[in-house]
Amino acid sequence: MRWWAMDYLVLSPEYLPDLKTADAENVSFLQNLSDALHMEASAGIIYHSPDRMIQTIKKGLNSHLAQITPLLAEEADFALMFEIGEDSNGWKEFNATKLLFGATYRIACRFFIAKELSGDEKLIKTLTAFTESIFINGLIIKMLPLGPIRGILAWPISFFHRRKMEAALERLQPLVERRISLFAADDSSSMKKSPNTEHFLDAIDWILTASSAQPTQQDSRILAIEILHNFWASSGSPSALLTQIVFQVLMFPMYLDPLRKEVQDAVSKYGWTEKAVQSLPLLDSFIRETNRLYPSFSVKGEPWRLHDGLVLPVGTRCIWAADPLLRNPKAFVDPLVFDGFRFARLATDDEKREGKEDGNSSAASFLSPTNLAFGYGRHACPGRFYALRKVKVLFGKLILGYDIEWDTPRTERPSPVSVEAQFAPNLWQKIRLRRRPVPTEG
Repeated sequence: MRWWAMDYLVLSPEYLPDLKTADAENVSFLQNLSDALHMEASAGIIYHSPDRMIQTIKKGLNSHLAQITPLLAEEADFALMFEIGEDSNGWKEFNATKLLFGATYRIACRFFIAKELSGDEKLIKTLTAFTESIFINGLIIKMLPLGPIRGILAWPISFFHRRKMEAALERLQPLVERRISLFAADDSSSMKKSPNTEHFLDAIDWILTASSAQPTQQDSRILAIEILHNFWASSGSPSALLTQIVFQVLMFPMYLDPLRKEVQDAVSKYGWTEKAVQSLPLLDSFIRETNRLYPSFSVKGEPWRLHDGLVLPVGTRCIWAADPLLRNPKAFVDPLVFDGFRFARLATDDEKREGKEDGNSSAASFLSPTNLAFGYGRHACPGRFYALRKVKVLFGKLILGYDIEWDTPRTERPSPVSVEAQFAPNLWQKIRLRRRPVPTEG
């Protein structure tokens, strides 16, 4: 099949388990993404060897999730207040994607850019323009009838996208350089809790720690570009997921009260902490079920030998058709019917009691052939744990603090935007909010 003007081999579901053993020498999702969107014309070769970007998430972000969760709640309060405004005792109308994407981008700026730049309005606008431009630029290059010279002309076509990237780098790179100096002077990272270095809990800190070279040998520009692209990955997908969840709870309002009660009970007992986030099985199920109903890799280095002996040569681009797996009647009862608490019922009592996450086969973060929202195997999204926490905190704050309704009564879900077999929430749908006369925290 053709996807983003490139040929792909559609593999049978029986080959999905091979992703569990395929390493970076054989398969690269990020390289495929870079090729599809022609990001080499702007970001250079950072996706050829993205290990540092991945380790920034795995060893940096993920090892600090318990510390980050309360900060997420603080950032969510500020983001929602900024986007909604303080004068909201009566009903106010908003474009749903603009509101929810704006809130998630503000939070992402705190953790995936830098603590010092959190709340910088000019930077947030610059970052939003940059991240939107990645997709738009790739789409323009794909749609033009350029044939075999598409790759050659990608560089001049990407001129305006590079300008947006340079505008973001102009704000970010000097801070990266200052942090490199602090990092080098301290002779150890703040992640190691050195007494002489402030614990920033942000992407600059984590990427410096993930770097194998000495701080003074780091290229601040390359580091800043990698940070920008991790920011892009951390903002768009969670924003879309949050919007889909809001749409879904408005389509099925019978779920709102039990979800609201679950969040209120957890926050009343634990505050906005990691323990509270781990005590939301109904919301976790609602997220996974939404991902199931409303939801791609490239061979490099050396050929990839699959479990049955089939060999894919270098340069083969392969893809799986997710929809038949996510709606498989052998895996789900009434697979075409939305059942928001489906996975909460499937979770075992032990899993619920222990508050497991990735070890809980019914959790939204758990990777399986019937839950592909975050990929599968070794190449799954390492930031899914953070993304789900951000969505849960933002959605929880939203439903505790506000009543929500469509701008006008509807009986059908807003039509999604479809580009190259990828779906995004409706960009024009409006919702109305009204502040609830109850506290948002226990």
